[in-house]
Amino acid sequence: HTFMLVHGSWHGDWAWYLLEEQLIKAGHDVIAVNLPGHGLQYNEASNVTLDDYSNAVITALDLLEEPVILVGHSLGGLVISAVAEQRPNKIECLIYLAAFLLKDNQSVLDISVQDTTSLIFPNTIIDNTKQLVYLNSENVVDLFYEDAPESAIILSEKLLTPEPLMPISTRLKLTDENYGSVPRYYIATDYDRAISPYIQEKMYTENPCEDVIHIKSGHSPFFSNVPQLKNILVNISKKLKGVVDGIVEAESKLVNFYPNPANHVVYVRLPPLWKIGKLSIFDPEGLLVYEDTLTDPINSIEISKILDNNTGLYLFKLESEKVSHTQKVLIKNR
Repeated sequence: HTFMLVHGSWHGDWAWYLLEEQLIKAGHDVIAVNLPGHGLQYNEASNVTLDDYSNAVITALDLLEEPVILVGHSLGGLVISAVAEQRPNKIECLIYLAAFLLKDNQSVLDISVQDTTSLIFPNTIIDNTKQLVYLNSENVVDLFYEDAPESAIILSEKLLTPEPLMPISTRLKLTDENYGSVPRYYIATDYDRAISPYIQEKMYTENPCEDVIHIKSGHSPFFSNVPQLKNILVNISKKLKGVVDGIVEAESKLVNFYPNPANHVVYVRLPPLWKIGKLSIFDPEGLLVYEDTLTDPINSIEISKILDNNTGLYLFKLESEKVSHTQKVLIKNR
């Protein structure tokens, strides 16, 4: 898999260096995107917008042929949601790491003002003239790195940059057809002082995910708990691998086929993550004899009155937006 990592406020692509190393050792490709106005090439970010953020990620996506696992930390959650709305077919799944998981027409500020225990607001300084948000450097450790190693703290204190104000007040525009078609996971940080755990729970409860995984860390597990974070990401990728490998469950590979057309029945079950699949059936001569869109991935689907009485190997082809699987099924008369 390819993991594309999107950092949060005040940080840059440099924040992922420890996790990046571990994912590469596990056999994955990693791309860390640096959002405009951040990182080592910092320039004043007064005019940076959410569109600028999402366009930076989309530019990186469009250079790749295969879809990615898109991970967003903190404010990066806002960004990956916006990207999924524009490039759903380029994303295998979205992973929100202690991140803002918003609904359509919500902004980060809408959620932040509800977080009465967060240390962010008491430790930020807003410059309305420059449209920038600064951190109180004296309390950065308590906010982000209370459980991080000293080396990470020293690095961060040198590289943190002011945050553009406009993106956090911008309302997301999301649709079920685009954003809603991409599977999403949430990694909740149990000791978080930046986005409080109860606010994280509120977001992933109101925006259901395929799974919610808890990690015992503060807001920055890419520094404080890299091994567990790596394992969580790899485990999610393994779940997706099942889809990529085309796991299709049939109730029987040897399908009993009755002469009476009314009793011609085949059952197919879609893997849960497919959401939707297109089924095509070809007879032993290679002719298409049935085609339909399957929209229920959980229940077995009955397909009747579609085959003739020929004995032989019929080809069943299931396709989702991202992968396809073919399976030959022996049809015979009883």
